[in-house]
Parts: sequence; structure tokens; C-alpha cells
Amino acid sequence: MTRRWESDERICDWVDGRLEPRGRERFEAELRVNPELRAAAEEYRRTVEAVRGALSGPSASADLTDRI
Repeated sequence: MTRRWESDERICDWVDGRLEPRGRERFEAELRVNPELRAAAEEYRRTVEAVRGALSGPSASADLTDRI
């Protein structure tokens, strides 16, 4: 069963900073009063942060790349 908030594109846009100021204000107001939406948004935000962190990973030092 798909939860109602799983397909809410506003969550993606909010996490990625793509909402216009007025849209962001409205969405954040809804987050304050809707615990299900807030939980879904926080879960998505944590997932995005984890993926971004894994993709950025540690970079090789200049010394190592010079030796290779």
C-alpha cells in the first residue's frame, strides 16, 4: 500500500531547495501541523543526505594520486 505522502513531489522540492519562497512557507506550515507529512519529509531528507554523503566519499590525497 502506498502512503499518501510517498508521491508528494513537494517533499523532494523542499529537500532540494527548489520551492519558491511562498511555496516553501506554505509547505513548512503544513509540516508543522501534519505529523505524517513531517515524518515522511524527514525520512526523505535523511535518505538524501546519506546518499549524497556516500557519493561524495573521501577523496584521495594529492600525494596518493601523484604516486599512482
